[in-house]
Amino acid sequence: FIFEPYPTLYKGTVPFCIGMSLFLSGCALLRQAVRFKNQPPLTDPAAFSAPASSDALVIHIWTPSGTVDDTLVRNRLLNRYIAAVDINGVISAGHAALECGPEIYISHYPLDDIDRSAGDFVRLLRATPNNDVAGRFLPDYAGEVADWCPSSVQVSFAHYDARRLQAFWVAYQQNDTYNLTSRNCSSAVAHSLEAALEGSMNRGHSSMFDFARIIFSPEFWVAAQVRKRAEVMAWTPGLVLDYARALHAAIEPAPPGWHSMFAVIKRASGYALTALRGREVHPLQPPAAVHPSDET
Repeated sequence: FIFEPYPTLYKGTVPFCIGMSLFLSGCALLRQAVRFKNQPPLTDPAAFSAPASSDALVIHIWTPSGTVDDTLVRNRLLNRYIAAVDINGVISAGHAALECGPEIYISHYPLDDIDRSAGDFVRLLRATPNNDVAGRFLPDYAGEVADWCPSSVQVSFAHYDARRLQAFWVAYQQNDTYNLTSRNCSSAVAHSLEAALEGSMNRGHSSMFDFARIIFSPEFWVAAQVRKRAEVMAWTPGLVLDYARALHAAIEPAPPGWHSMFAVIKRASGYALTALRGREVHPLQPPAAVHPSDET
């Protein structure tokens, strides 16, 4: 249907494709808006106790390569996002958990240890009901560290909705089914993080500037691509780490330091003065390297 006008009316093919792309994108945004409008209310706050707002939301990630002593296959991409194999042939897929105060700790494990030998690992990667097993939820981070090891990386959030996080966690615990691909520790953390960060960009008011800031934020686009890849493949601790870091950079960007702000203002002022004087504005030159002994 797209190429039907070709070759007689080929000049309309490109505009038609652009128009259909805009139309379908608008339909997707409209569908998302309707979903937000018809979103069910939160669980009654009297049914649970939300954590204090002063408690930080911490994402704990145990990377596959950080949980084995010596990896057999030294592939950075495989060890970062899929699994790591030690010298004995045992596969470690890593782990992910979410901690928010003493009340909430989201860490989903299988009730009985899954045999992750090389022969059975490919079979377990299929997100089929026959790979569903009974699961369990660990009570706290301290107990998990005592039984295993400290997390490799942590990502902390200060702005989140504790009530939505608690409501999600109450609903999630109603089903303890564990699946290595479709319902694992990483998917539980990713979905709970989304529930906690929903509406976190709203600081009491909304405007088109906030909407434009979100749309043109590269961190949000990176997070969307990571989420799309995880939904197509599977949520892994490595993808959760990238997802959490992208969302953290978008929602809680680091404020610029005084030195960088002064350098930007000085450079902009120099360009403005040079232009006002009618001189040629030279391109920006890379800064000279600073020796560590020169720093204070």
